[in-house]
Amino acid sequence: MIGHLLHASAVILSIAYLRREFPGTALWLHSFIVLGVSTMALWGARLFHVIFEVHEALTLQEFLNGRVYYGGLAGGLLGIHLVLQRFDPELRAKYWKCAGPIGAFTYAILRLNCFFMGCCYGKMTTAPWAVTYHGADSAMPYLGIPVHPVQLYDSAFGVALYFALARIKAMGFNPSYGFLLLFPLGRFVTEMFRGDAERGVDWPGGLSTSQVLSMIIFTATCFILSQHRARSYAAAR
Repeated sequence: MIGHLLHASAVILSIAYLRREFPGTALWLHSFIVLGVSTMALWGARLFHVIFEVHEALTLQEFLNGRVYYGGLAGGLLGIHLVLQRFDPELRAKYWKCAGPIGAFTYAILRLNCFFMGCCYGKMTTAPWAVTYHGADSAMPYLGIPVHPVQLYDSAFGVALYFALARIKAMGFNPSYGFLLLFPLGRFVTEMFRGDAERGVDWPGGLSTSQVLSMIIFTATCFILSQHRARSYAAAR
């Protein structure tokens, strides 16, 4: 029940954000964009779950329950491209600038769902803010053991990232590129507190799958921005 409410609130707040940024645009268009992108993100999250986290025979229920954020990010980016491809380039660029802030606050909301469900749990710790899970229906397999509330770390990071992107936007930079630079850095750090090995920790150096993807996304974004800068410099000459 909580999960459905959090997912619904993420969708509603995304539509509200677009309404604030584009006050003269019809509500149905914003709803169409958010629901289209959200659907692609959901299926991307499930697909990445199958690729990176399923190590045995896949059941339909496991596929439907699977969620991997970077898969959702990939699906969402593809959804943005597909949904906005018929828009004129100027309007498409304006909507693209909204993707980063929306991605930040929806990440903060959805990580709360992980916390309540007990999935994506943290490593054991004696810190005074450690949490323990006791419910038999929790996704956390180690009941009664104090662990880092890493889902709340992620949620707090999402909130901080949202305000950082607002500052980046106010400075005249594209907040969505800011998201693709800053989010991988923060995710790389919070992954250090994760305790669920199912997410993939077999990479060299003990890195998790999300940490490897974080490095790839950060590097790719730096390359794309350097190419944009080079083209802008060449055009200005």
